[in-house]
Order: sequence, then structure tokens, then C-alpha cells
Amino acid sequence: MPTSPSVYLQSRLEGAHLVETYLPNTQDVRLWLLNEDYPQSQLSAEQAAALMDDPPYWAFCWASGWVVAQWVFENPSLVENRTVIDFGCGSGVAGIAALKAGARHVVFCDQDHVALAITKQNIVLNGLSADSYDTRISISNQGDKCIKNNELVLVSDVFYDRENLPLLEDFLARFESVIVADSRLKGQPLQGMSIVESREASTVPDLGEAEAFKYVTIYESVPKA
Repeated sequence: MPTSPSVYLQSRLEGAHLVETYLPNTQDVRLWLLNEDYPQSQLSAEQAAALMDDPPYWAFCWASGWVVAQWVFENPSLVENRTVIDFGCGSGVAGIAALKAGARHVVFCDQDHVALAITKQNIVLNGLSADSYDTRISISNQGDKCIKNNELVLVSDVFYDRENLPLLEDFLARFESVIVADSRLKGQPLQGMSIVESREASTVPDLGEAEAFKYVTIYESVPKA
């Protein structure tokens, strides 16, 4: 697999490229994202199926990640002087927002090496220091370096897949605070979490998703007794 996210993207989607994209309402956060005019209509059935099976999700800023970034900037006390884990970071938007809002340290976690590569590029694009971040592939129960009794975990678009719910139980047991954003749960309750807001947002570039998926629910963990 090519190590450059741009080269890899072009190998998956001819005519596509990464462009510097400004995200509104996020204090000038910028990301390298898929060009909005990528030739979607020219894809063969085979290409479309392959992309649906294994999409370059890191080339989009998904609505839930964008909402988490907004929420962090609106509530900087959530991250100020804290260590933050951006779990399933994708483009790194949530963790970058945390750094810009005053987090002491952010750990970007993703199982996709290309996602971690584009996250590094996005961190640089936002003028942040390499000393401000770390990358780890996974969170485990065996003392992985990603686990240091950190304080806050940010999670976007993970728990609509009910098979991932054991991760939430683990996060709630091990960390002081958890913030979840999801556009697929449609306000469904999550054990140990309270709903604090629902707001409208879209994926960037806009995928033309169903209207129901343009409303993101924000959850915060119930304070420990």
C-alpha cells in the first residue's frame, strides 16, 4: 500500500485528490479532504462496490467528527490541560480541535495506517507542534502505550454498530470522561451516557446522505460517584 495518503487515494479513485478544506465554526481548523468535485458519477459498478466495502473514510470529515470539534471549541474546559484520546481518529479533526482548544496532549488512535498518516499531515497543516501528539494503533487491556489513565476519550460514529458497545463499557470503566457523537443512533440511549444536544451537520465533502443522518447526537458520560 502506498504510504502517501494522496497517492493511495488516487489508486482507489481515479481523478480524486486531496484539497485543503476549511471547516466552518471550528476556529479555522483545516483538513486535507477529498475534492468536492471528485468524479463519483464516472465510477464503474466494481469501483463503487470496492469503495463501499473499504472506503477511504479519512478523506472525509464526517458529520459527527465535525460536531465534536465544534463542541470542544464551545466548551474548552472539557479539554483544557487534559490528556485526550481521539479514538478512531480518521482525519484527526476531533483531536486537532482539542489541541487547539488547550489540551495538554492528544493521543490519536486508528487501526488504519493511512488515517494516521493523514492525521499527521492535518496536524502540521494546522500549525501544531509534533511534540503535541502521539499515534497508537489500538487500545488494549494489556498496558498498550495508548492507555495511561488518561482523562478524556472522544468517540465519533462508533457505537451505532452494537458490536462495538463493549468498547464503551471499557472506556467508562477506565477513564474519567467520555464524549460520544453519532449520527446513526438517532438519539437512542447509551448506558452510562447522557444526551446533551442534537445538532444538524453534514459530511465534508457532502455525500448527499439521507436527511436522518444529518442530525448528530452528542453524549457525555455520567459523572462518577
